[in-house]
Amino acid sequence: MVIDLHGISHSNVTVLLENTVLPLSLEKFPVKIITGNSNEMKKIVITFLCTHNYSYIVGDIFNQGYIKVLSYASKN
Repeated sequence: MVIDLHGISHSNVTVLLENTVLPLSLEKFPVKIITGNSNEMKKIVITFLCTHNYSYIVGDIFNQGYIKVLSYASKN
């Protein structure tokens, strides 16, 4: 699954992620969230992922404009 945040205002990102990422079952991972190069957008997404205990990586050596959500890590 790919979630493209281009054109989404910063104020709407958290609600969008709550409605798309939180309901996913484990077999739907990994999820690629396209953030573009906006550091603010990345910060919002990373804060959301940390708050909800997801593991993730930020981009790769060639493209830093996305975050790959690897899995949900339960708090048990």
